[in-house]
Amino acid sequence: MNKLSRLASLLAIAALSQTGAQAQSVNDNWMDASGKLVWLNGTSEHCWRNNSWTPATAAKQAENIKGMKQFANGNCDGALAPPPPPAPPAHAHAPVPHGWVYLAVGLFLTALGFGVWGVWNIFFADGDAQTMAAVRTRADRLSQEVSTLRRSDQISRDANRDLERTLAERDEEIASLRADIAFYERFVGATGQRRGLSVHTLEMRRQDGDAWHFVATLTQNVNRGAVNDGRLTLSVEGTRGDRMEKLAWATLRKQANAPGQPYSFKYFQQLEGEVLLPADFKPLRVTVRLVPQSGSAVEQSFPWPETLHSAAGG
Repeated sequence: MNKLSRLASLLAIAALSQTGAQAQSVNDNWMDASGKLVWLNGTSEHCWRNNSWTPATAAKQAENIKGMKQFANGNCDGALAPPPPPAPPAHAHAPVPHGWVYLAVGLFLTALGFGVWGVWNIFFADGDAQTMAAVRTRADRLSQEVSTLRRSDQISRDANRDLERTLAERDEEIASLRADIAFYERFVGATGQRRGLSVHTLEMRRQDGDAWHFVATLTQNVNRGAVNDGRLTLSVEGTRGDRMEKLAWATLRKQANAPGQPYSFKYFQQLEGEVLLPADFKPLRVTVRLVPQSGSAVEQSFPWPETLHSAAGG
């Protein structure tokens, strides 16, 4: 019994050894009958494989059947060989600094700007300069023409004003001459109305300060050839403050018992003199009193504005 058990154990050990040997010698490349040489393809580059080939079942320590020569790594088709190390990169380009790129772009843009500026100066600048020069010349000419026209207009205006002034003076002279003609016709004309002693006109002209100069024209044509003698006095009515007031001849002359202005004429006479009016006095009317040596006195009143108008007109 013990012998049978020992025999069975030996048989099992032998079977296991045979199975391990078969598992170690299994390969899926085509071999010759000896199991040592591998069949290769026509170019002797690759081993022939069956359908169950894997790198684990590749022939190991195989020799070339033709050259009877072992592979360099001893295994068919690189069985279980580690992958070759990765190839180094071809040629890595050194990084390009961006500063040089910006500098190159800046130089390019600068050159482009100079080129555009040169083209502008060649084809356009001269034309613009000529146009501007022509415009300035035309503007100067027009400005000179405007100045000339303004000067001509000013001269024409001055000439028109002078002409109008001359015409006005001539009209005044004509009116004065007509008045003189009418005045003289009253004395010498056959149809002139006979009048006794009277004041034909009275003019008041302001002087410096409170002084006023008066001019009275006295006439008569009743007694032709006879001499009229007498004295003239003035009185002025007006307001001072809120009260009416009448300034007599003595007040106007600033002299107590002042004598009247003497006159002596046949047909007419212009009598002149000075009176003084207070600064706060506002005149309204002037009365002329003529006292002849023979006959009754004559009084004649004139509104103050009319005497000023007469002065302005004379």
